[in-house]
Amino acid sequence: MKNIRLDEKNLSYIIISAYNSKLSELDNKIQQSRLEDELYHRDYTLFKGNQSKVNNFFLGYKQPKDNNIVEHNTDMKYDAIELLDVFKQEKCIIKYWNESYAKEFLYDGIEKPLCVIPYTGEETDYNMIIEDVGFSFSPKKMYKLVESKSDLLKYSIVEIQNNQGEWIEKKIIDLDVEYERLYKVMLKYKKVRVAL
Repeated sequence: MKNIRLDEKNLSYIIISAYNSKLSELDNKIQQSRLEDELYHRDYTLFKGNQSKVNNFFLGYKQPKDNNIVEHNTDMKYDAIELLDVFKQEKCIIKYWNESYAKEFLYDGIEKPLCVIPYTGEETDYNMIIEDVGFSFSPKKMYKLVESKSDLLKYSIVEIQNNQGEWIEKKIIDLDVEYERLYKVMLKYKKVRVAL
């Protein structure tokens, strides 16, 4: 596990648990064992990890067969959907081949981007330990470059890139005045973005 970079583009994995707080300790062990068997059956290579004393999870990774990346990523998505359904889980973490970030995969199919960060211990992050290696997943902000005045709204928050390459937040108060004085030029050089 120490040699695996979880944000590597040439890696795909799923992180999932069968833990249910409503079940007894014995029933949870049985469910975890069933999940482990199911992941092996689907050709995943597994690492066991934990998030707490009671909540264990599996990180399963695998390579695409015959370099068919689209089919491989589709299979990973279907695996996630089926495993969430069978083991009555609300979400898991999935990373597709050729993508540089993982996603929180919710039961209803919604995917939210995550970034891998060093272990934080914060309750807002997914904190995990595998083979004495701690890491966390944190929500990743996604941005869209603003292309025209119509993409800007009064009282919205935008980010402007300064000459040092830093993005600085700014609230739009008077759109027409600020557009003529600032945003018109900044848009020309693709220096304005908004969070999605």
